[in-house]
Amino acid sequence: MTFEPPRLGPGAIYLRSLDGLFRSHADLIKVAEIEPQSLWTKGTAPGSLPQGSPGELRHLQALPQTILTHGVGCPIGGTICDQARQVPQFRAWTEALNAPWTSEHLSIFHVRGPSGEQPCGFLMPPLQTEAGVSLAARNITRRAAALGKPFAFETGVNYFAPRSCEMPDGEFFRAVAEAADCGILLDLTNLWANHKNGRAEIHDVLVRLPFERVWEVHLAGLEFAHGHWSWVCANG
Repeated sequence: MTFEPPRLGPGAIYLRSLDGLFRSHADLIKVAEIEPQSLWTKGTAPGSLPQGSPGELRHLQALPQTILTHGVGCPIGGTICDQARQVPQFRAWTEALNAPWTSEHLSIFHVRGPSGEQPCGFLMPPLQTEAGVSLAARNITRRAAALGKPFAFETGVNYFAPRSCEMPDGEFFRAVAEAADCGILLDLTNLWANHKNGRAEIHDVLVRLPFERVWEVHLAGLEFAHGHWSWVCANG
């Protein structure tokens, strides 16, 4: 891995409602993490793509923080992995905001069902096998090339009990990062949720990670719903 991420300091996920806070407290908030898809709108016509406002992009360019971009709509953990529809605009925003690197979830959002491609409705975990490592690594390599930026994947929430065929959580994250030669966005809240949901203890996951590949850390709150723990709102 040749990319050495700069040390940026503490930051937060950007929300429109907090715009004034970001602009007035640049001494405390060093990084603004932009989730472009959350700021785009989509037409009602079949096949329409979400689009961002050039005016809003210019507004974000004036933020006093270093900006990172983080994907929330095109996860890279599954067989259905959008590498073409939203990626060009995501790249344009990442370049315009001069982000030193970008990131996306190591999760699945679409699966193939009897009637074709179906959304899960929520980010779901990939199967943690050697085949899953190879699939994720291929997706990450393609995504990084399409975006033209160093890329990190976010460690996700897993709501299911471990299967006998699966690799331990930390070993899986390590294997994906090494196979794809990429960075890791370490979401400690997600790992804590996994711990509370009955998967690996958070310490056991952390000791298996290659910390030289951890470029960023997310922290957020937890909530309990429908028998599982999950994150509330992430701050990076």
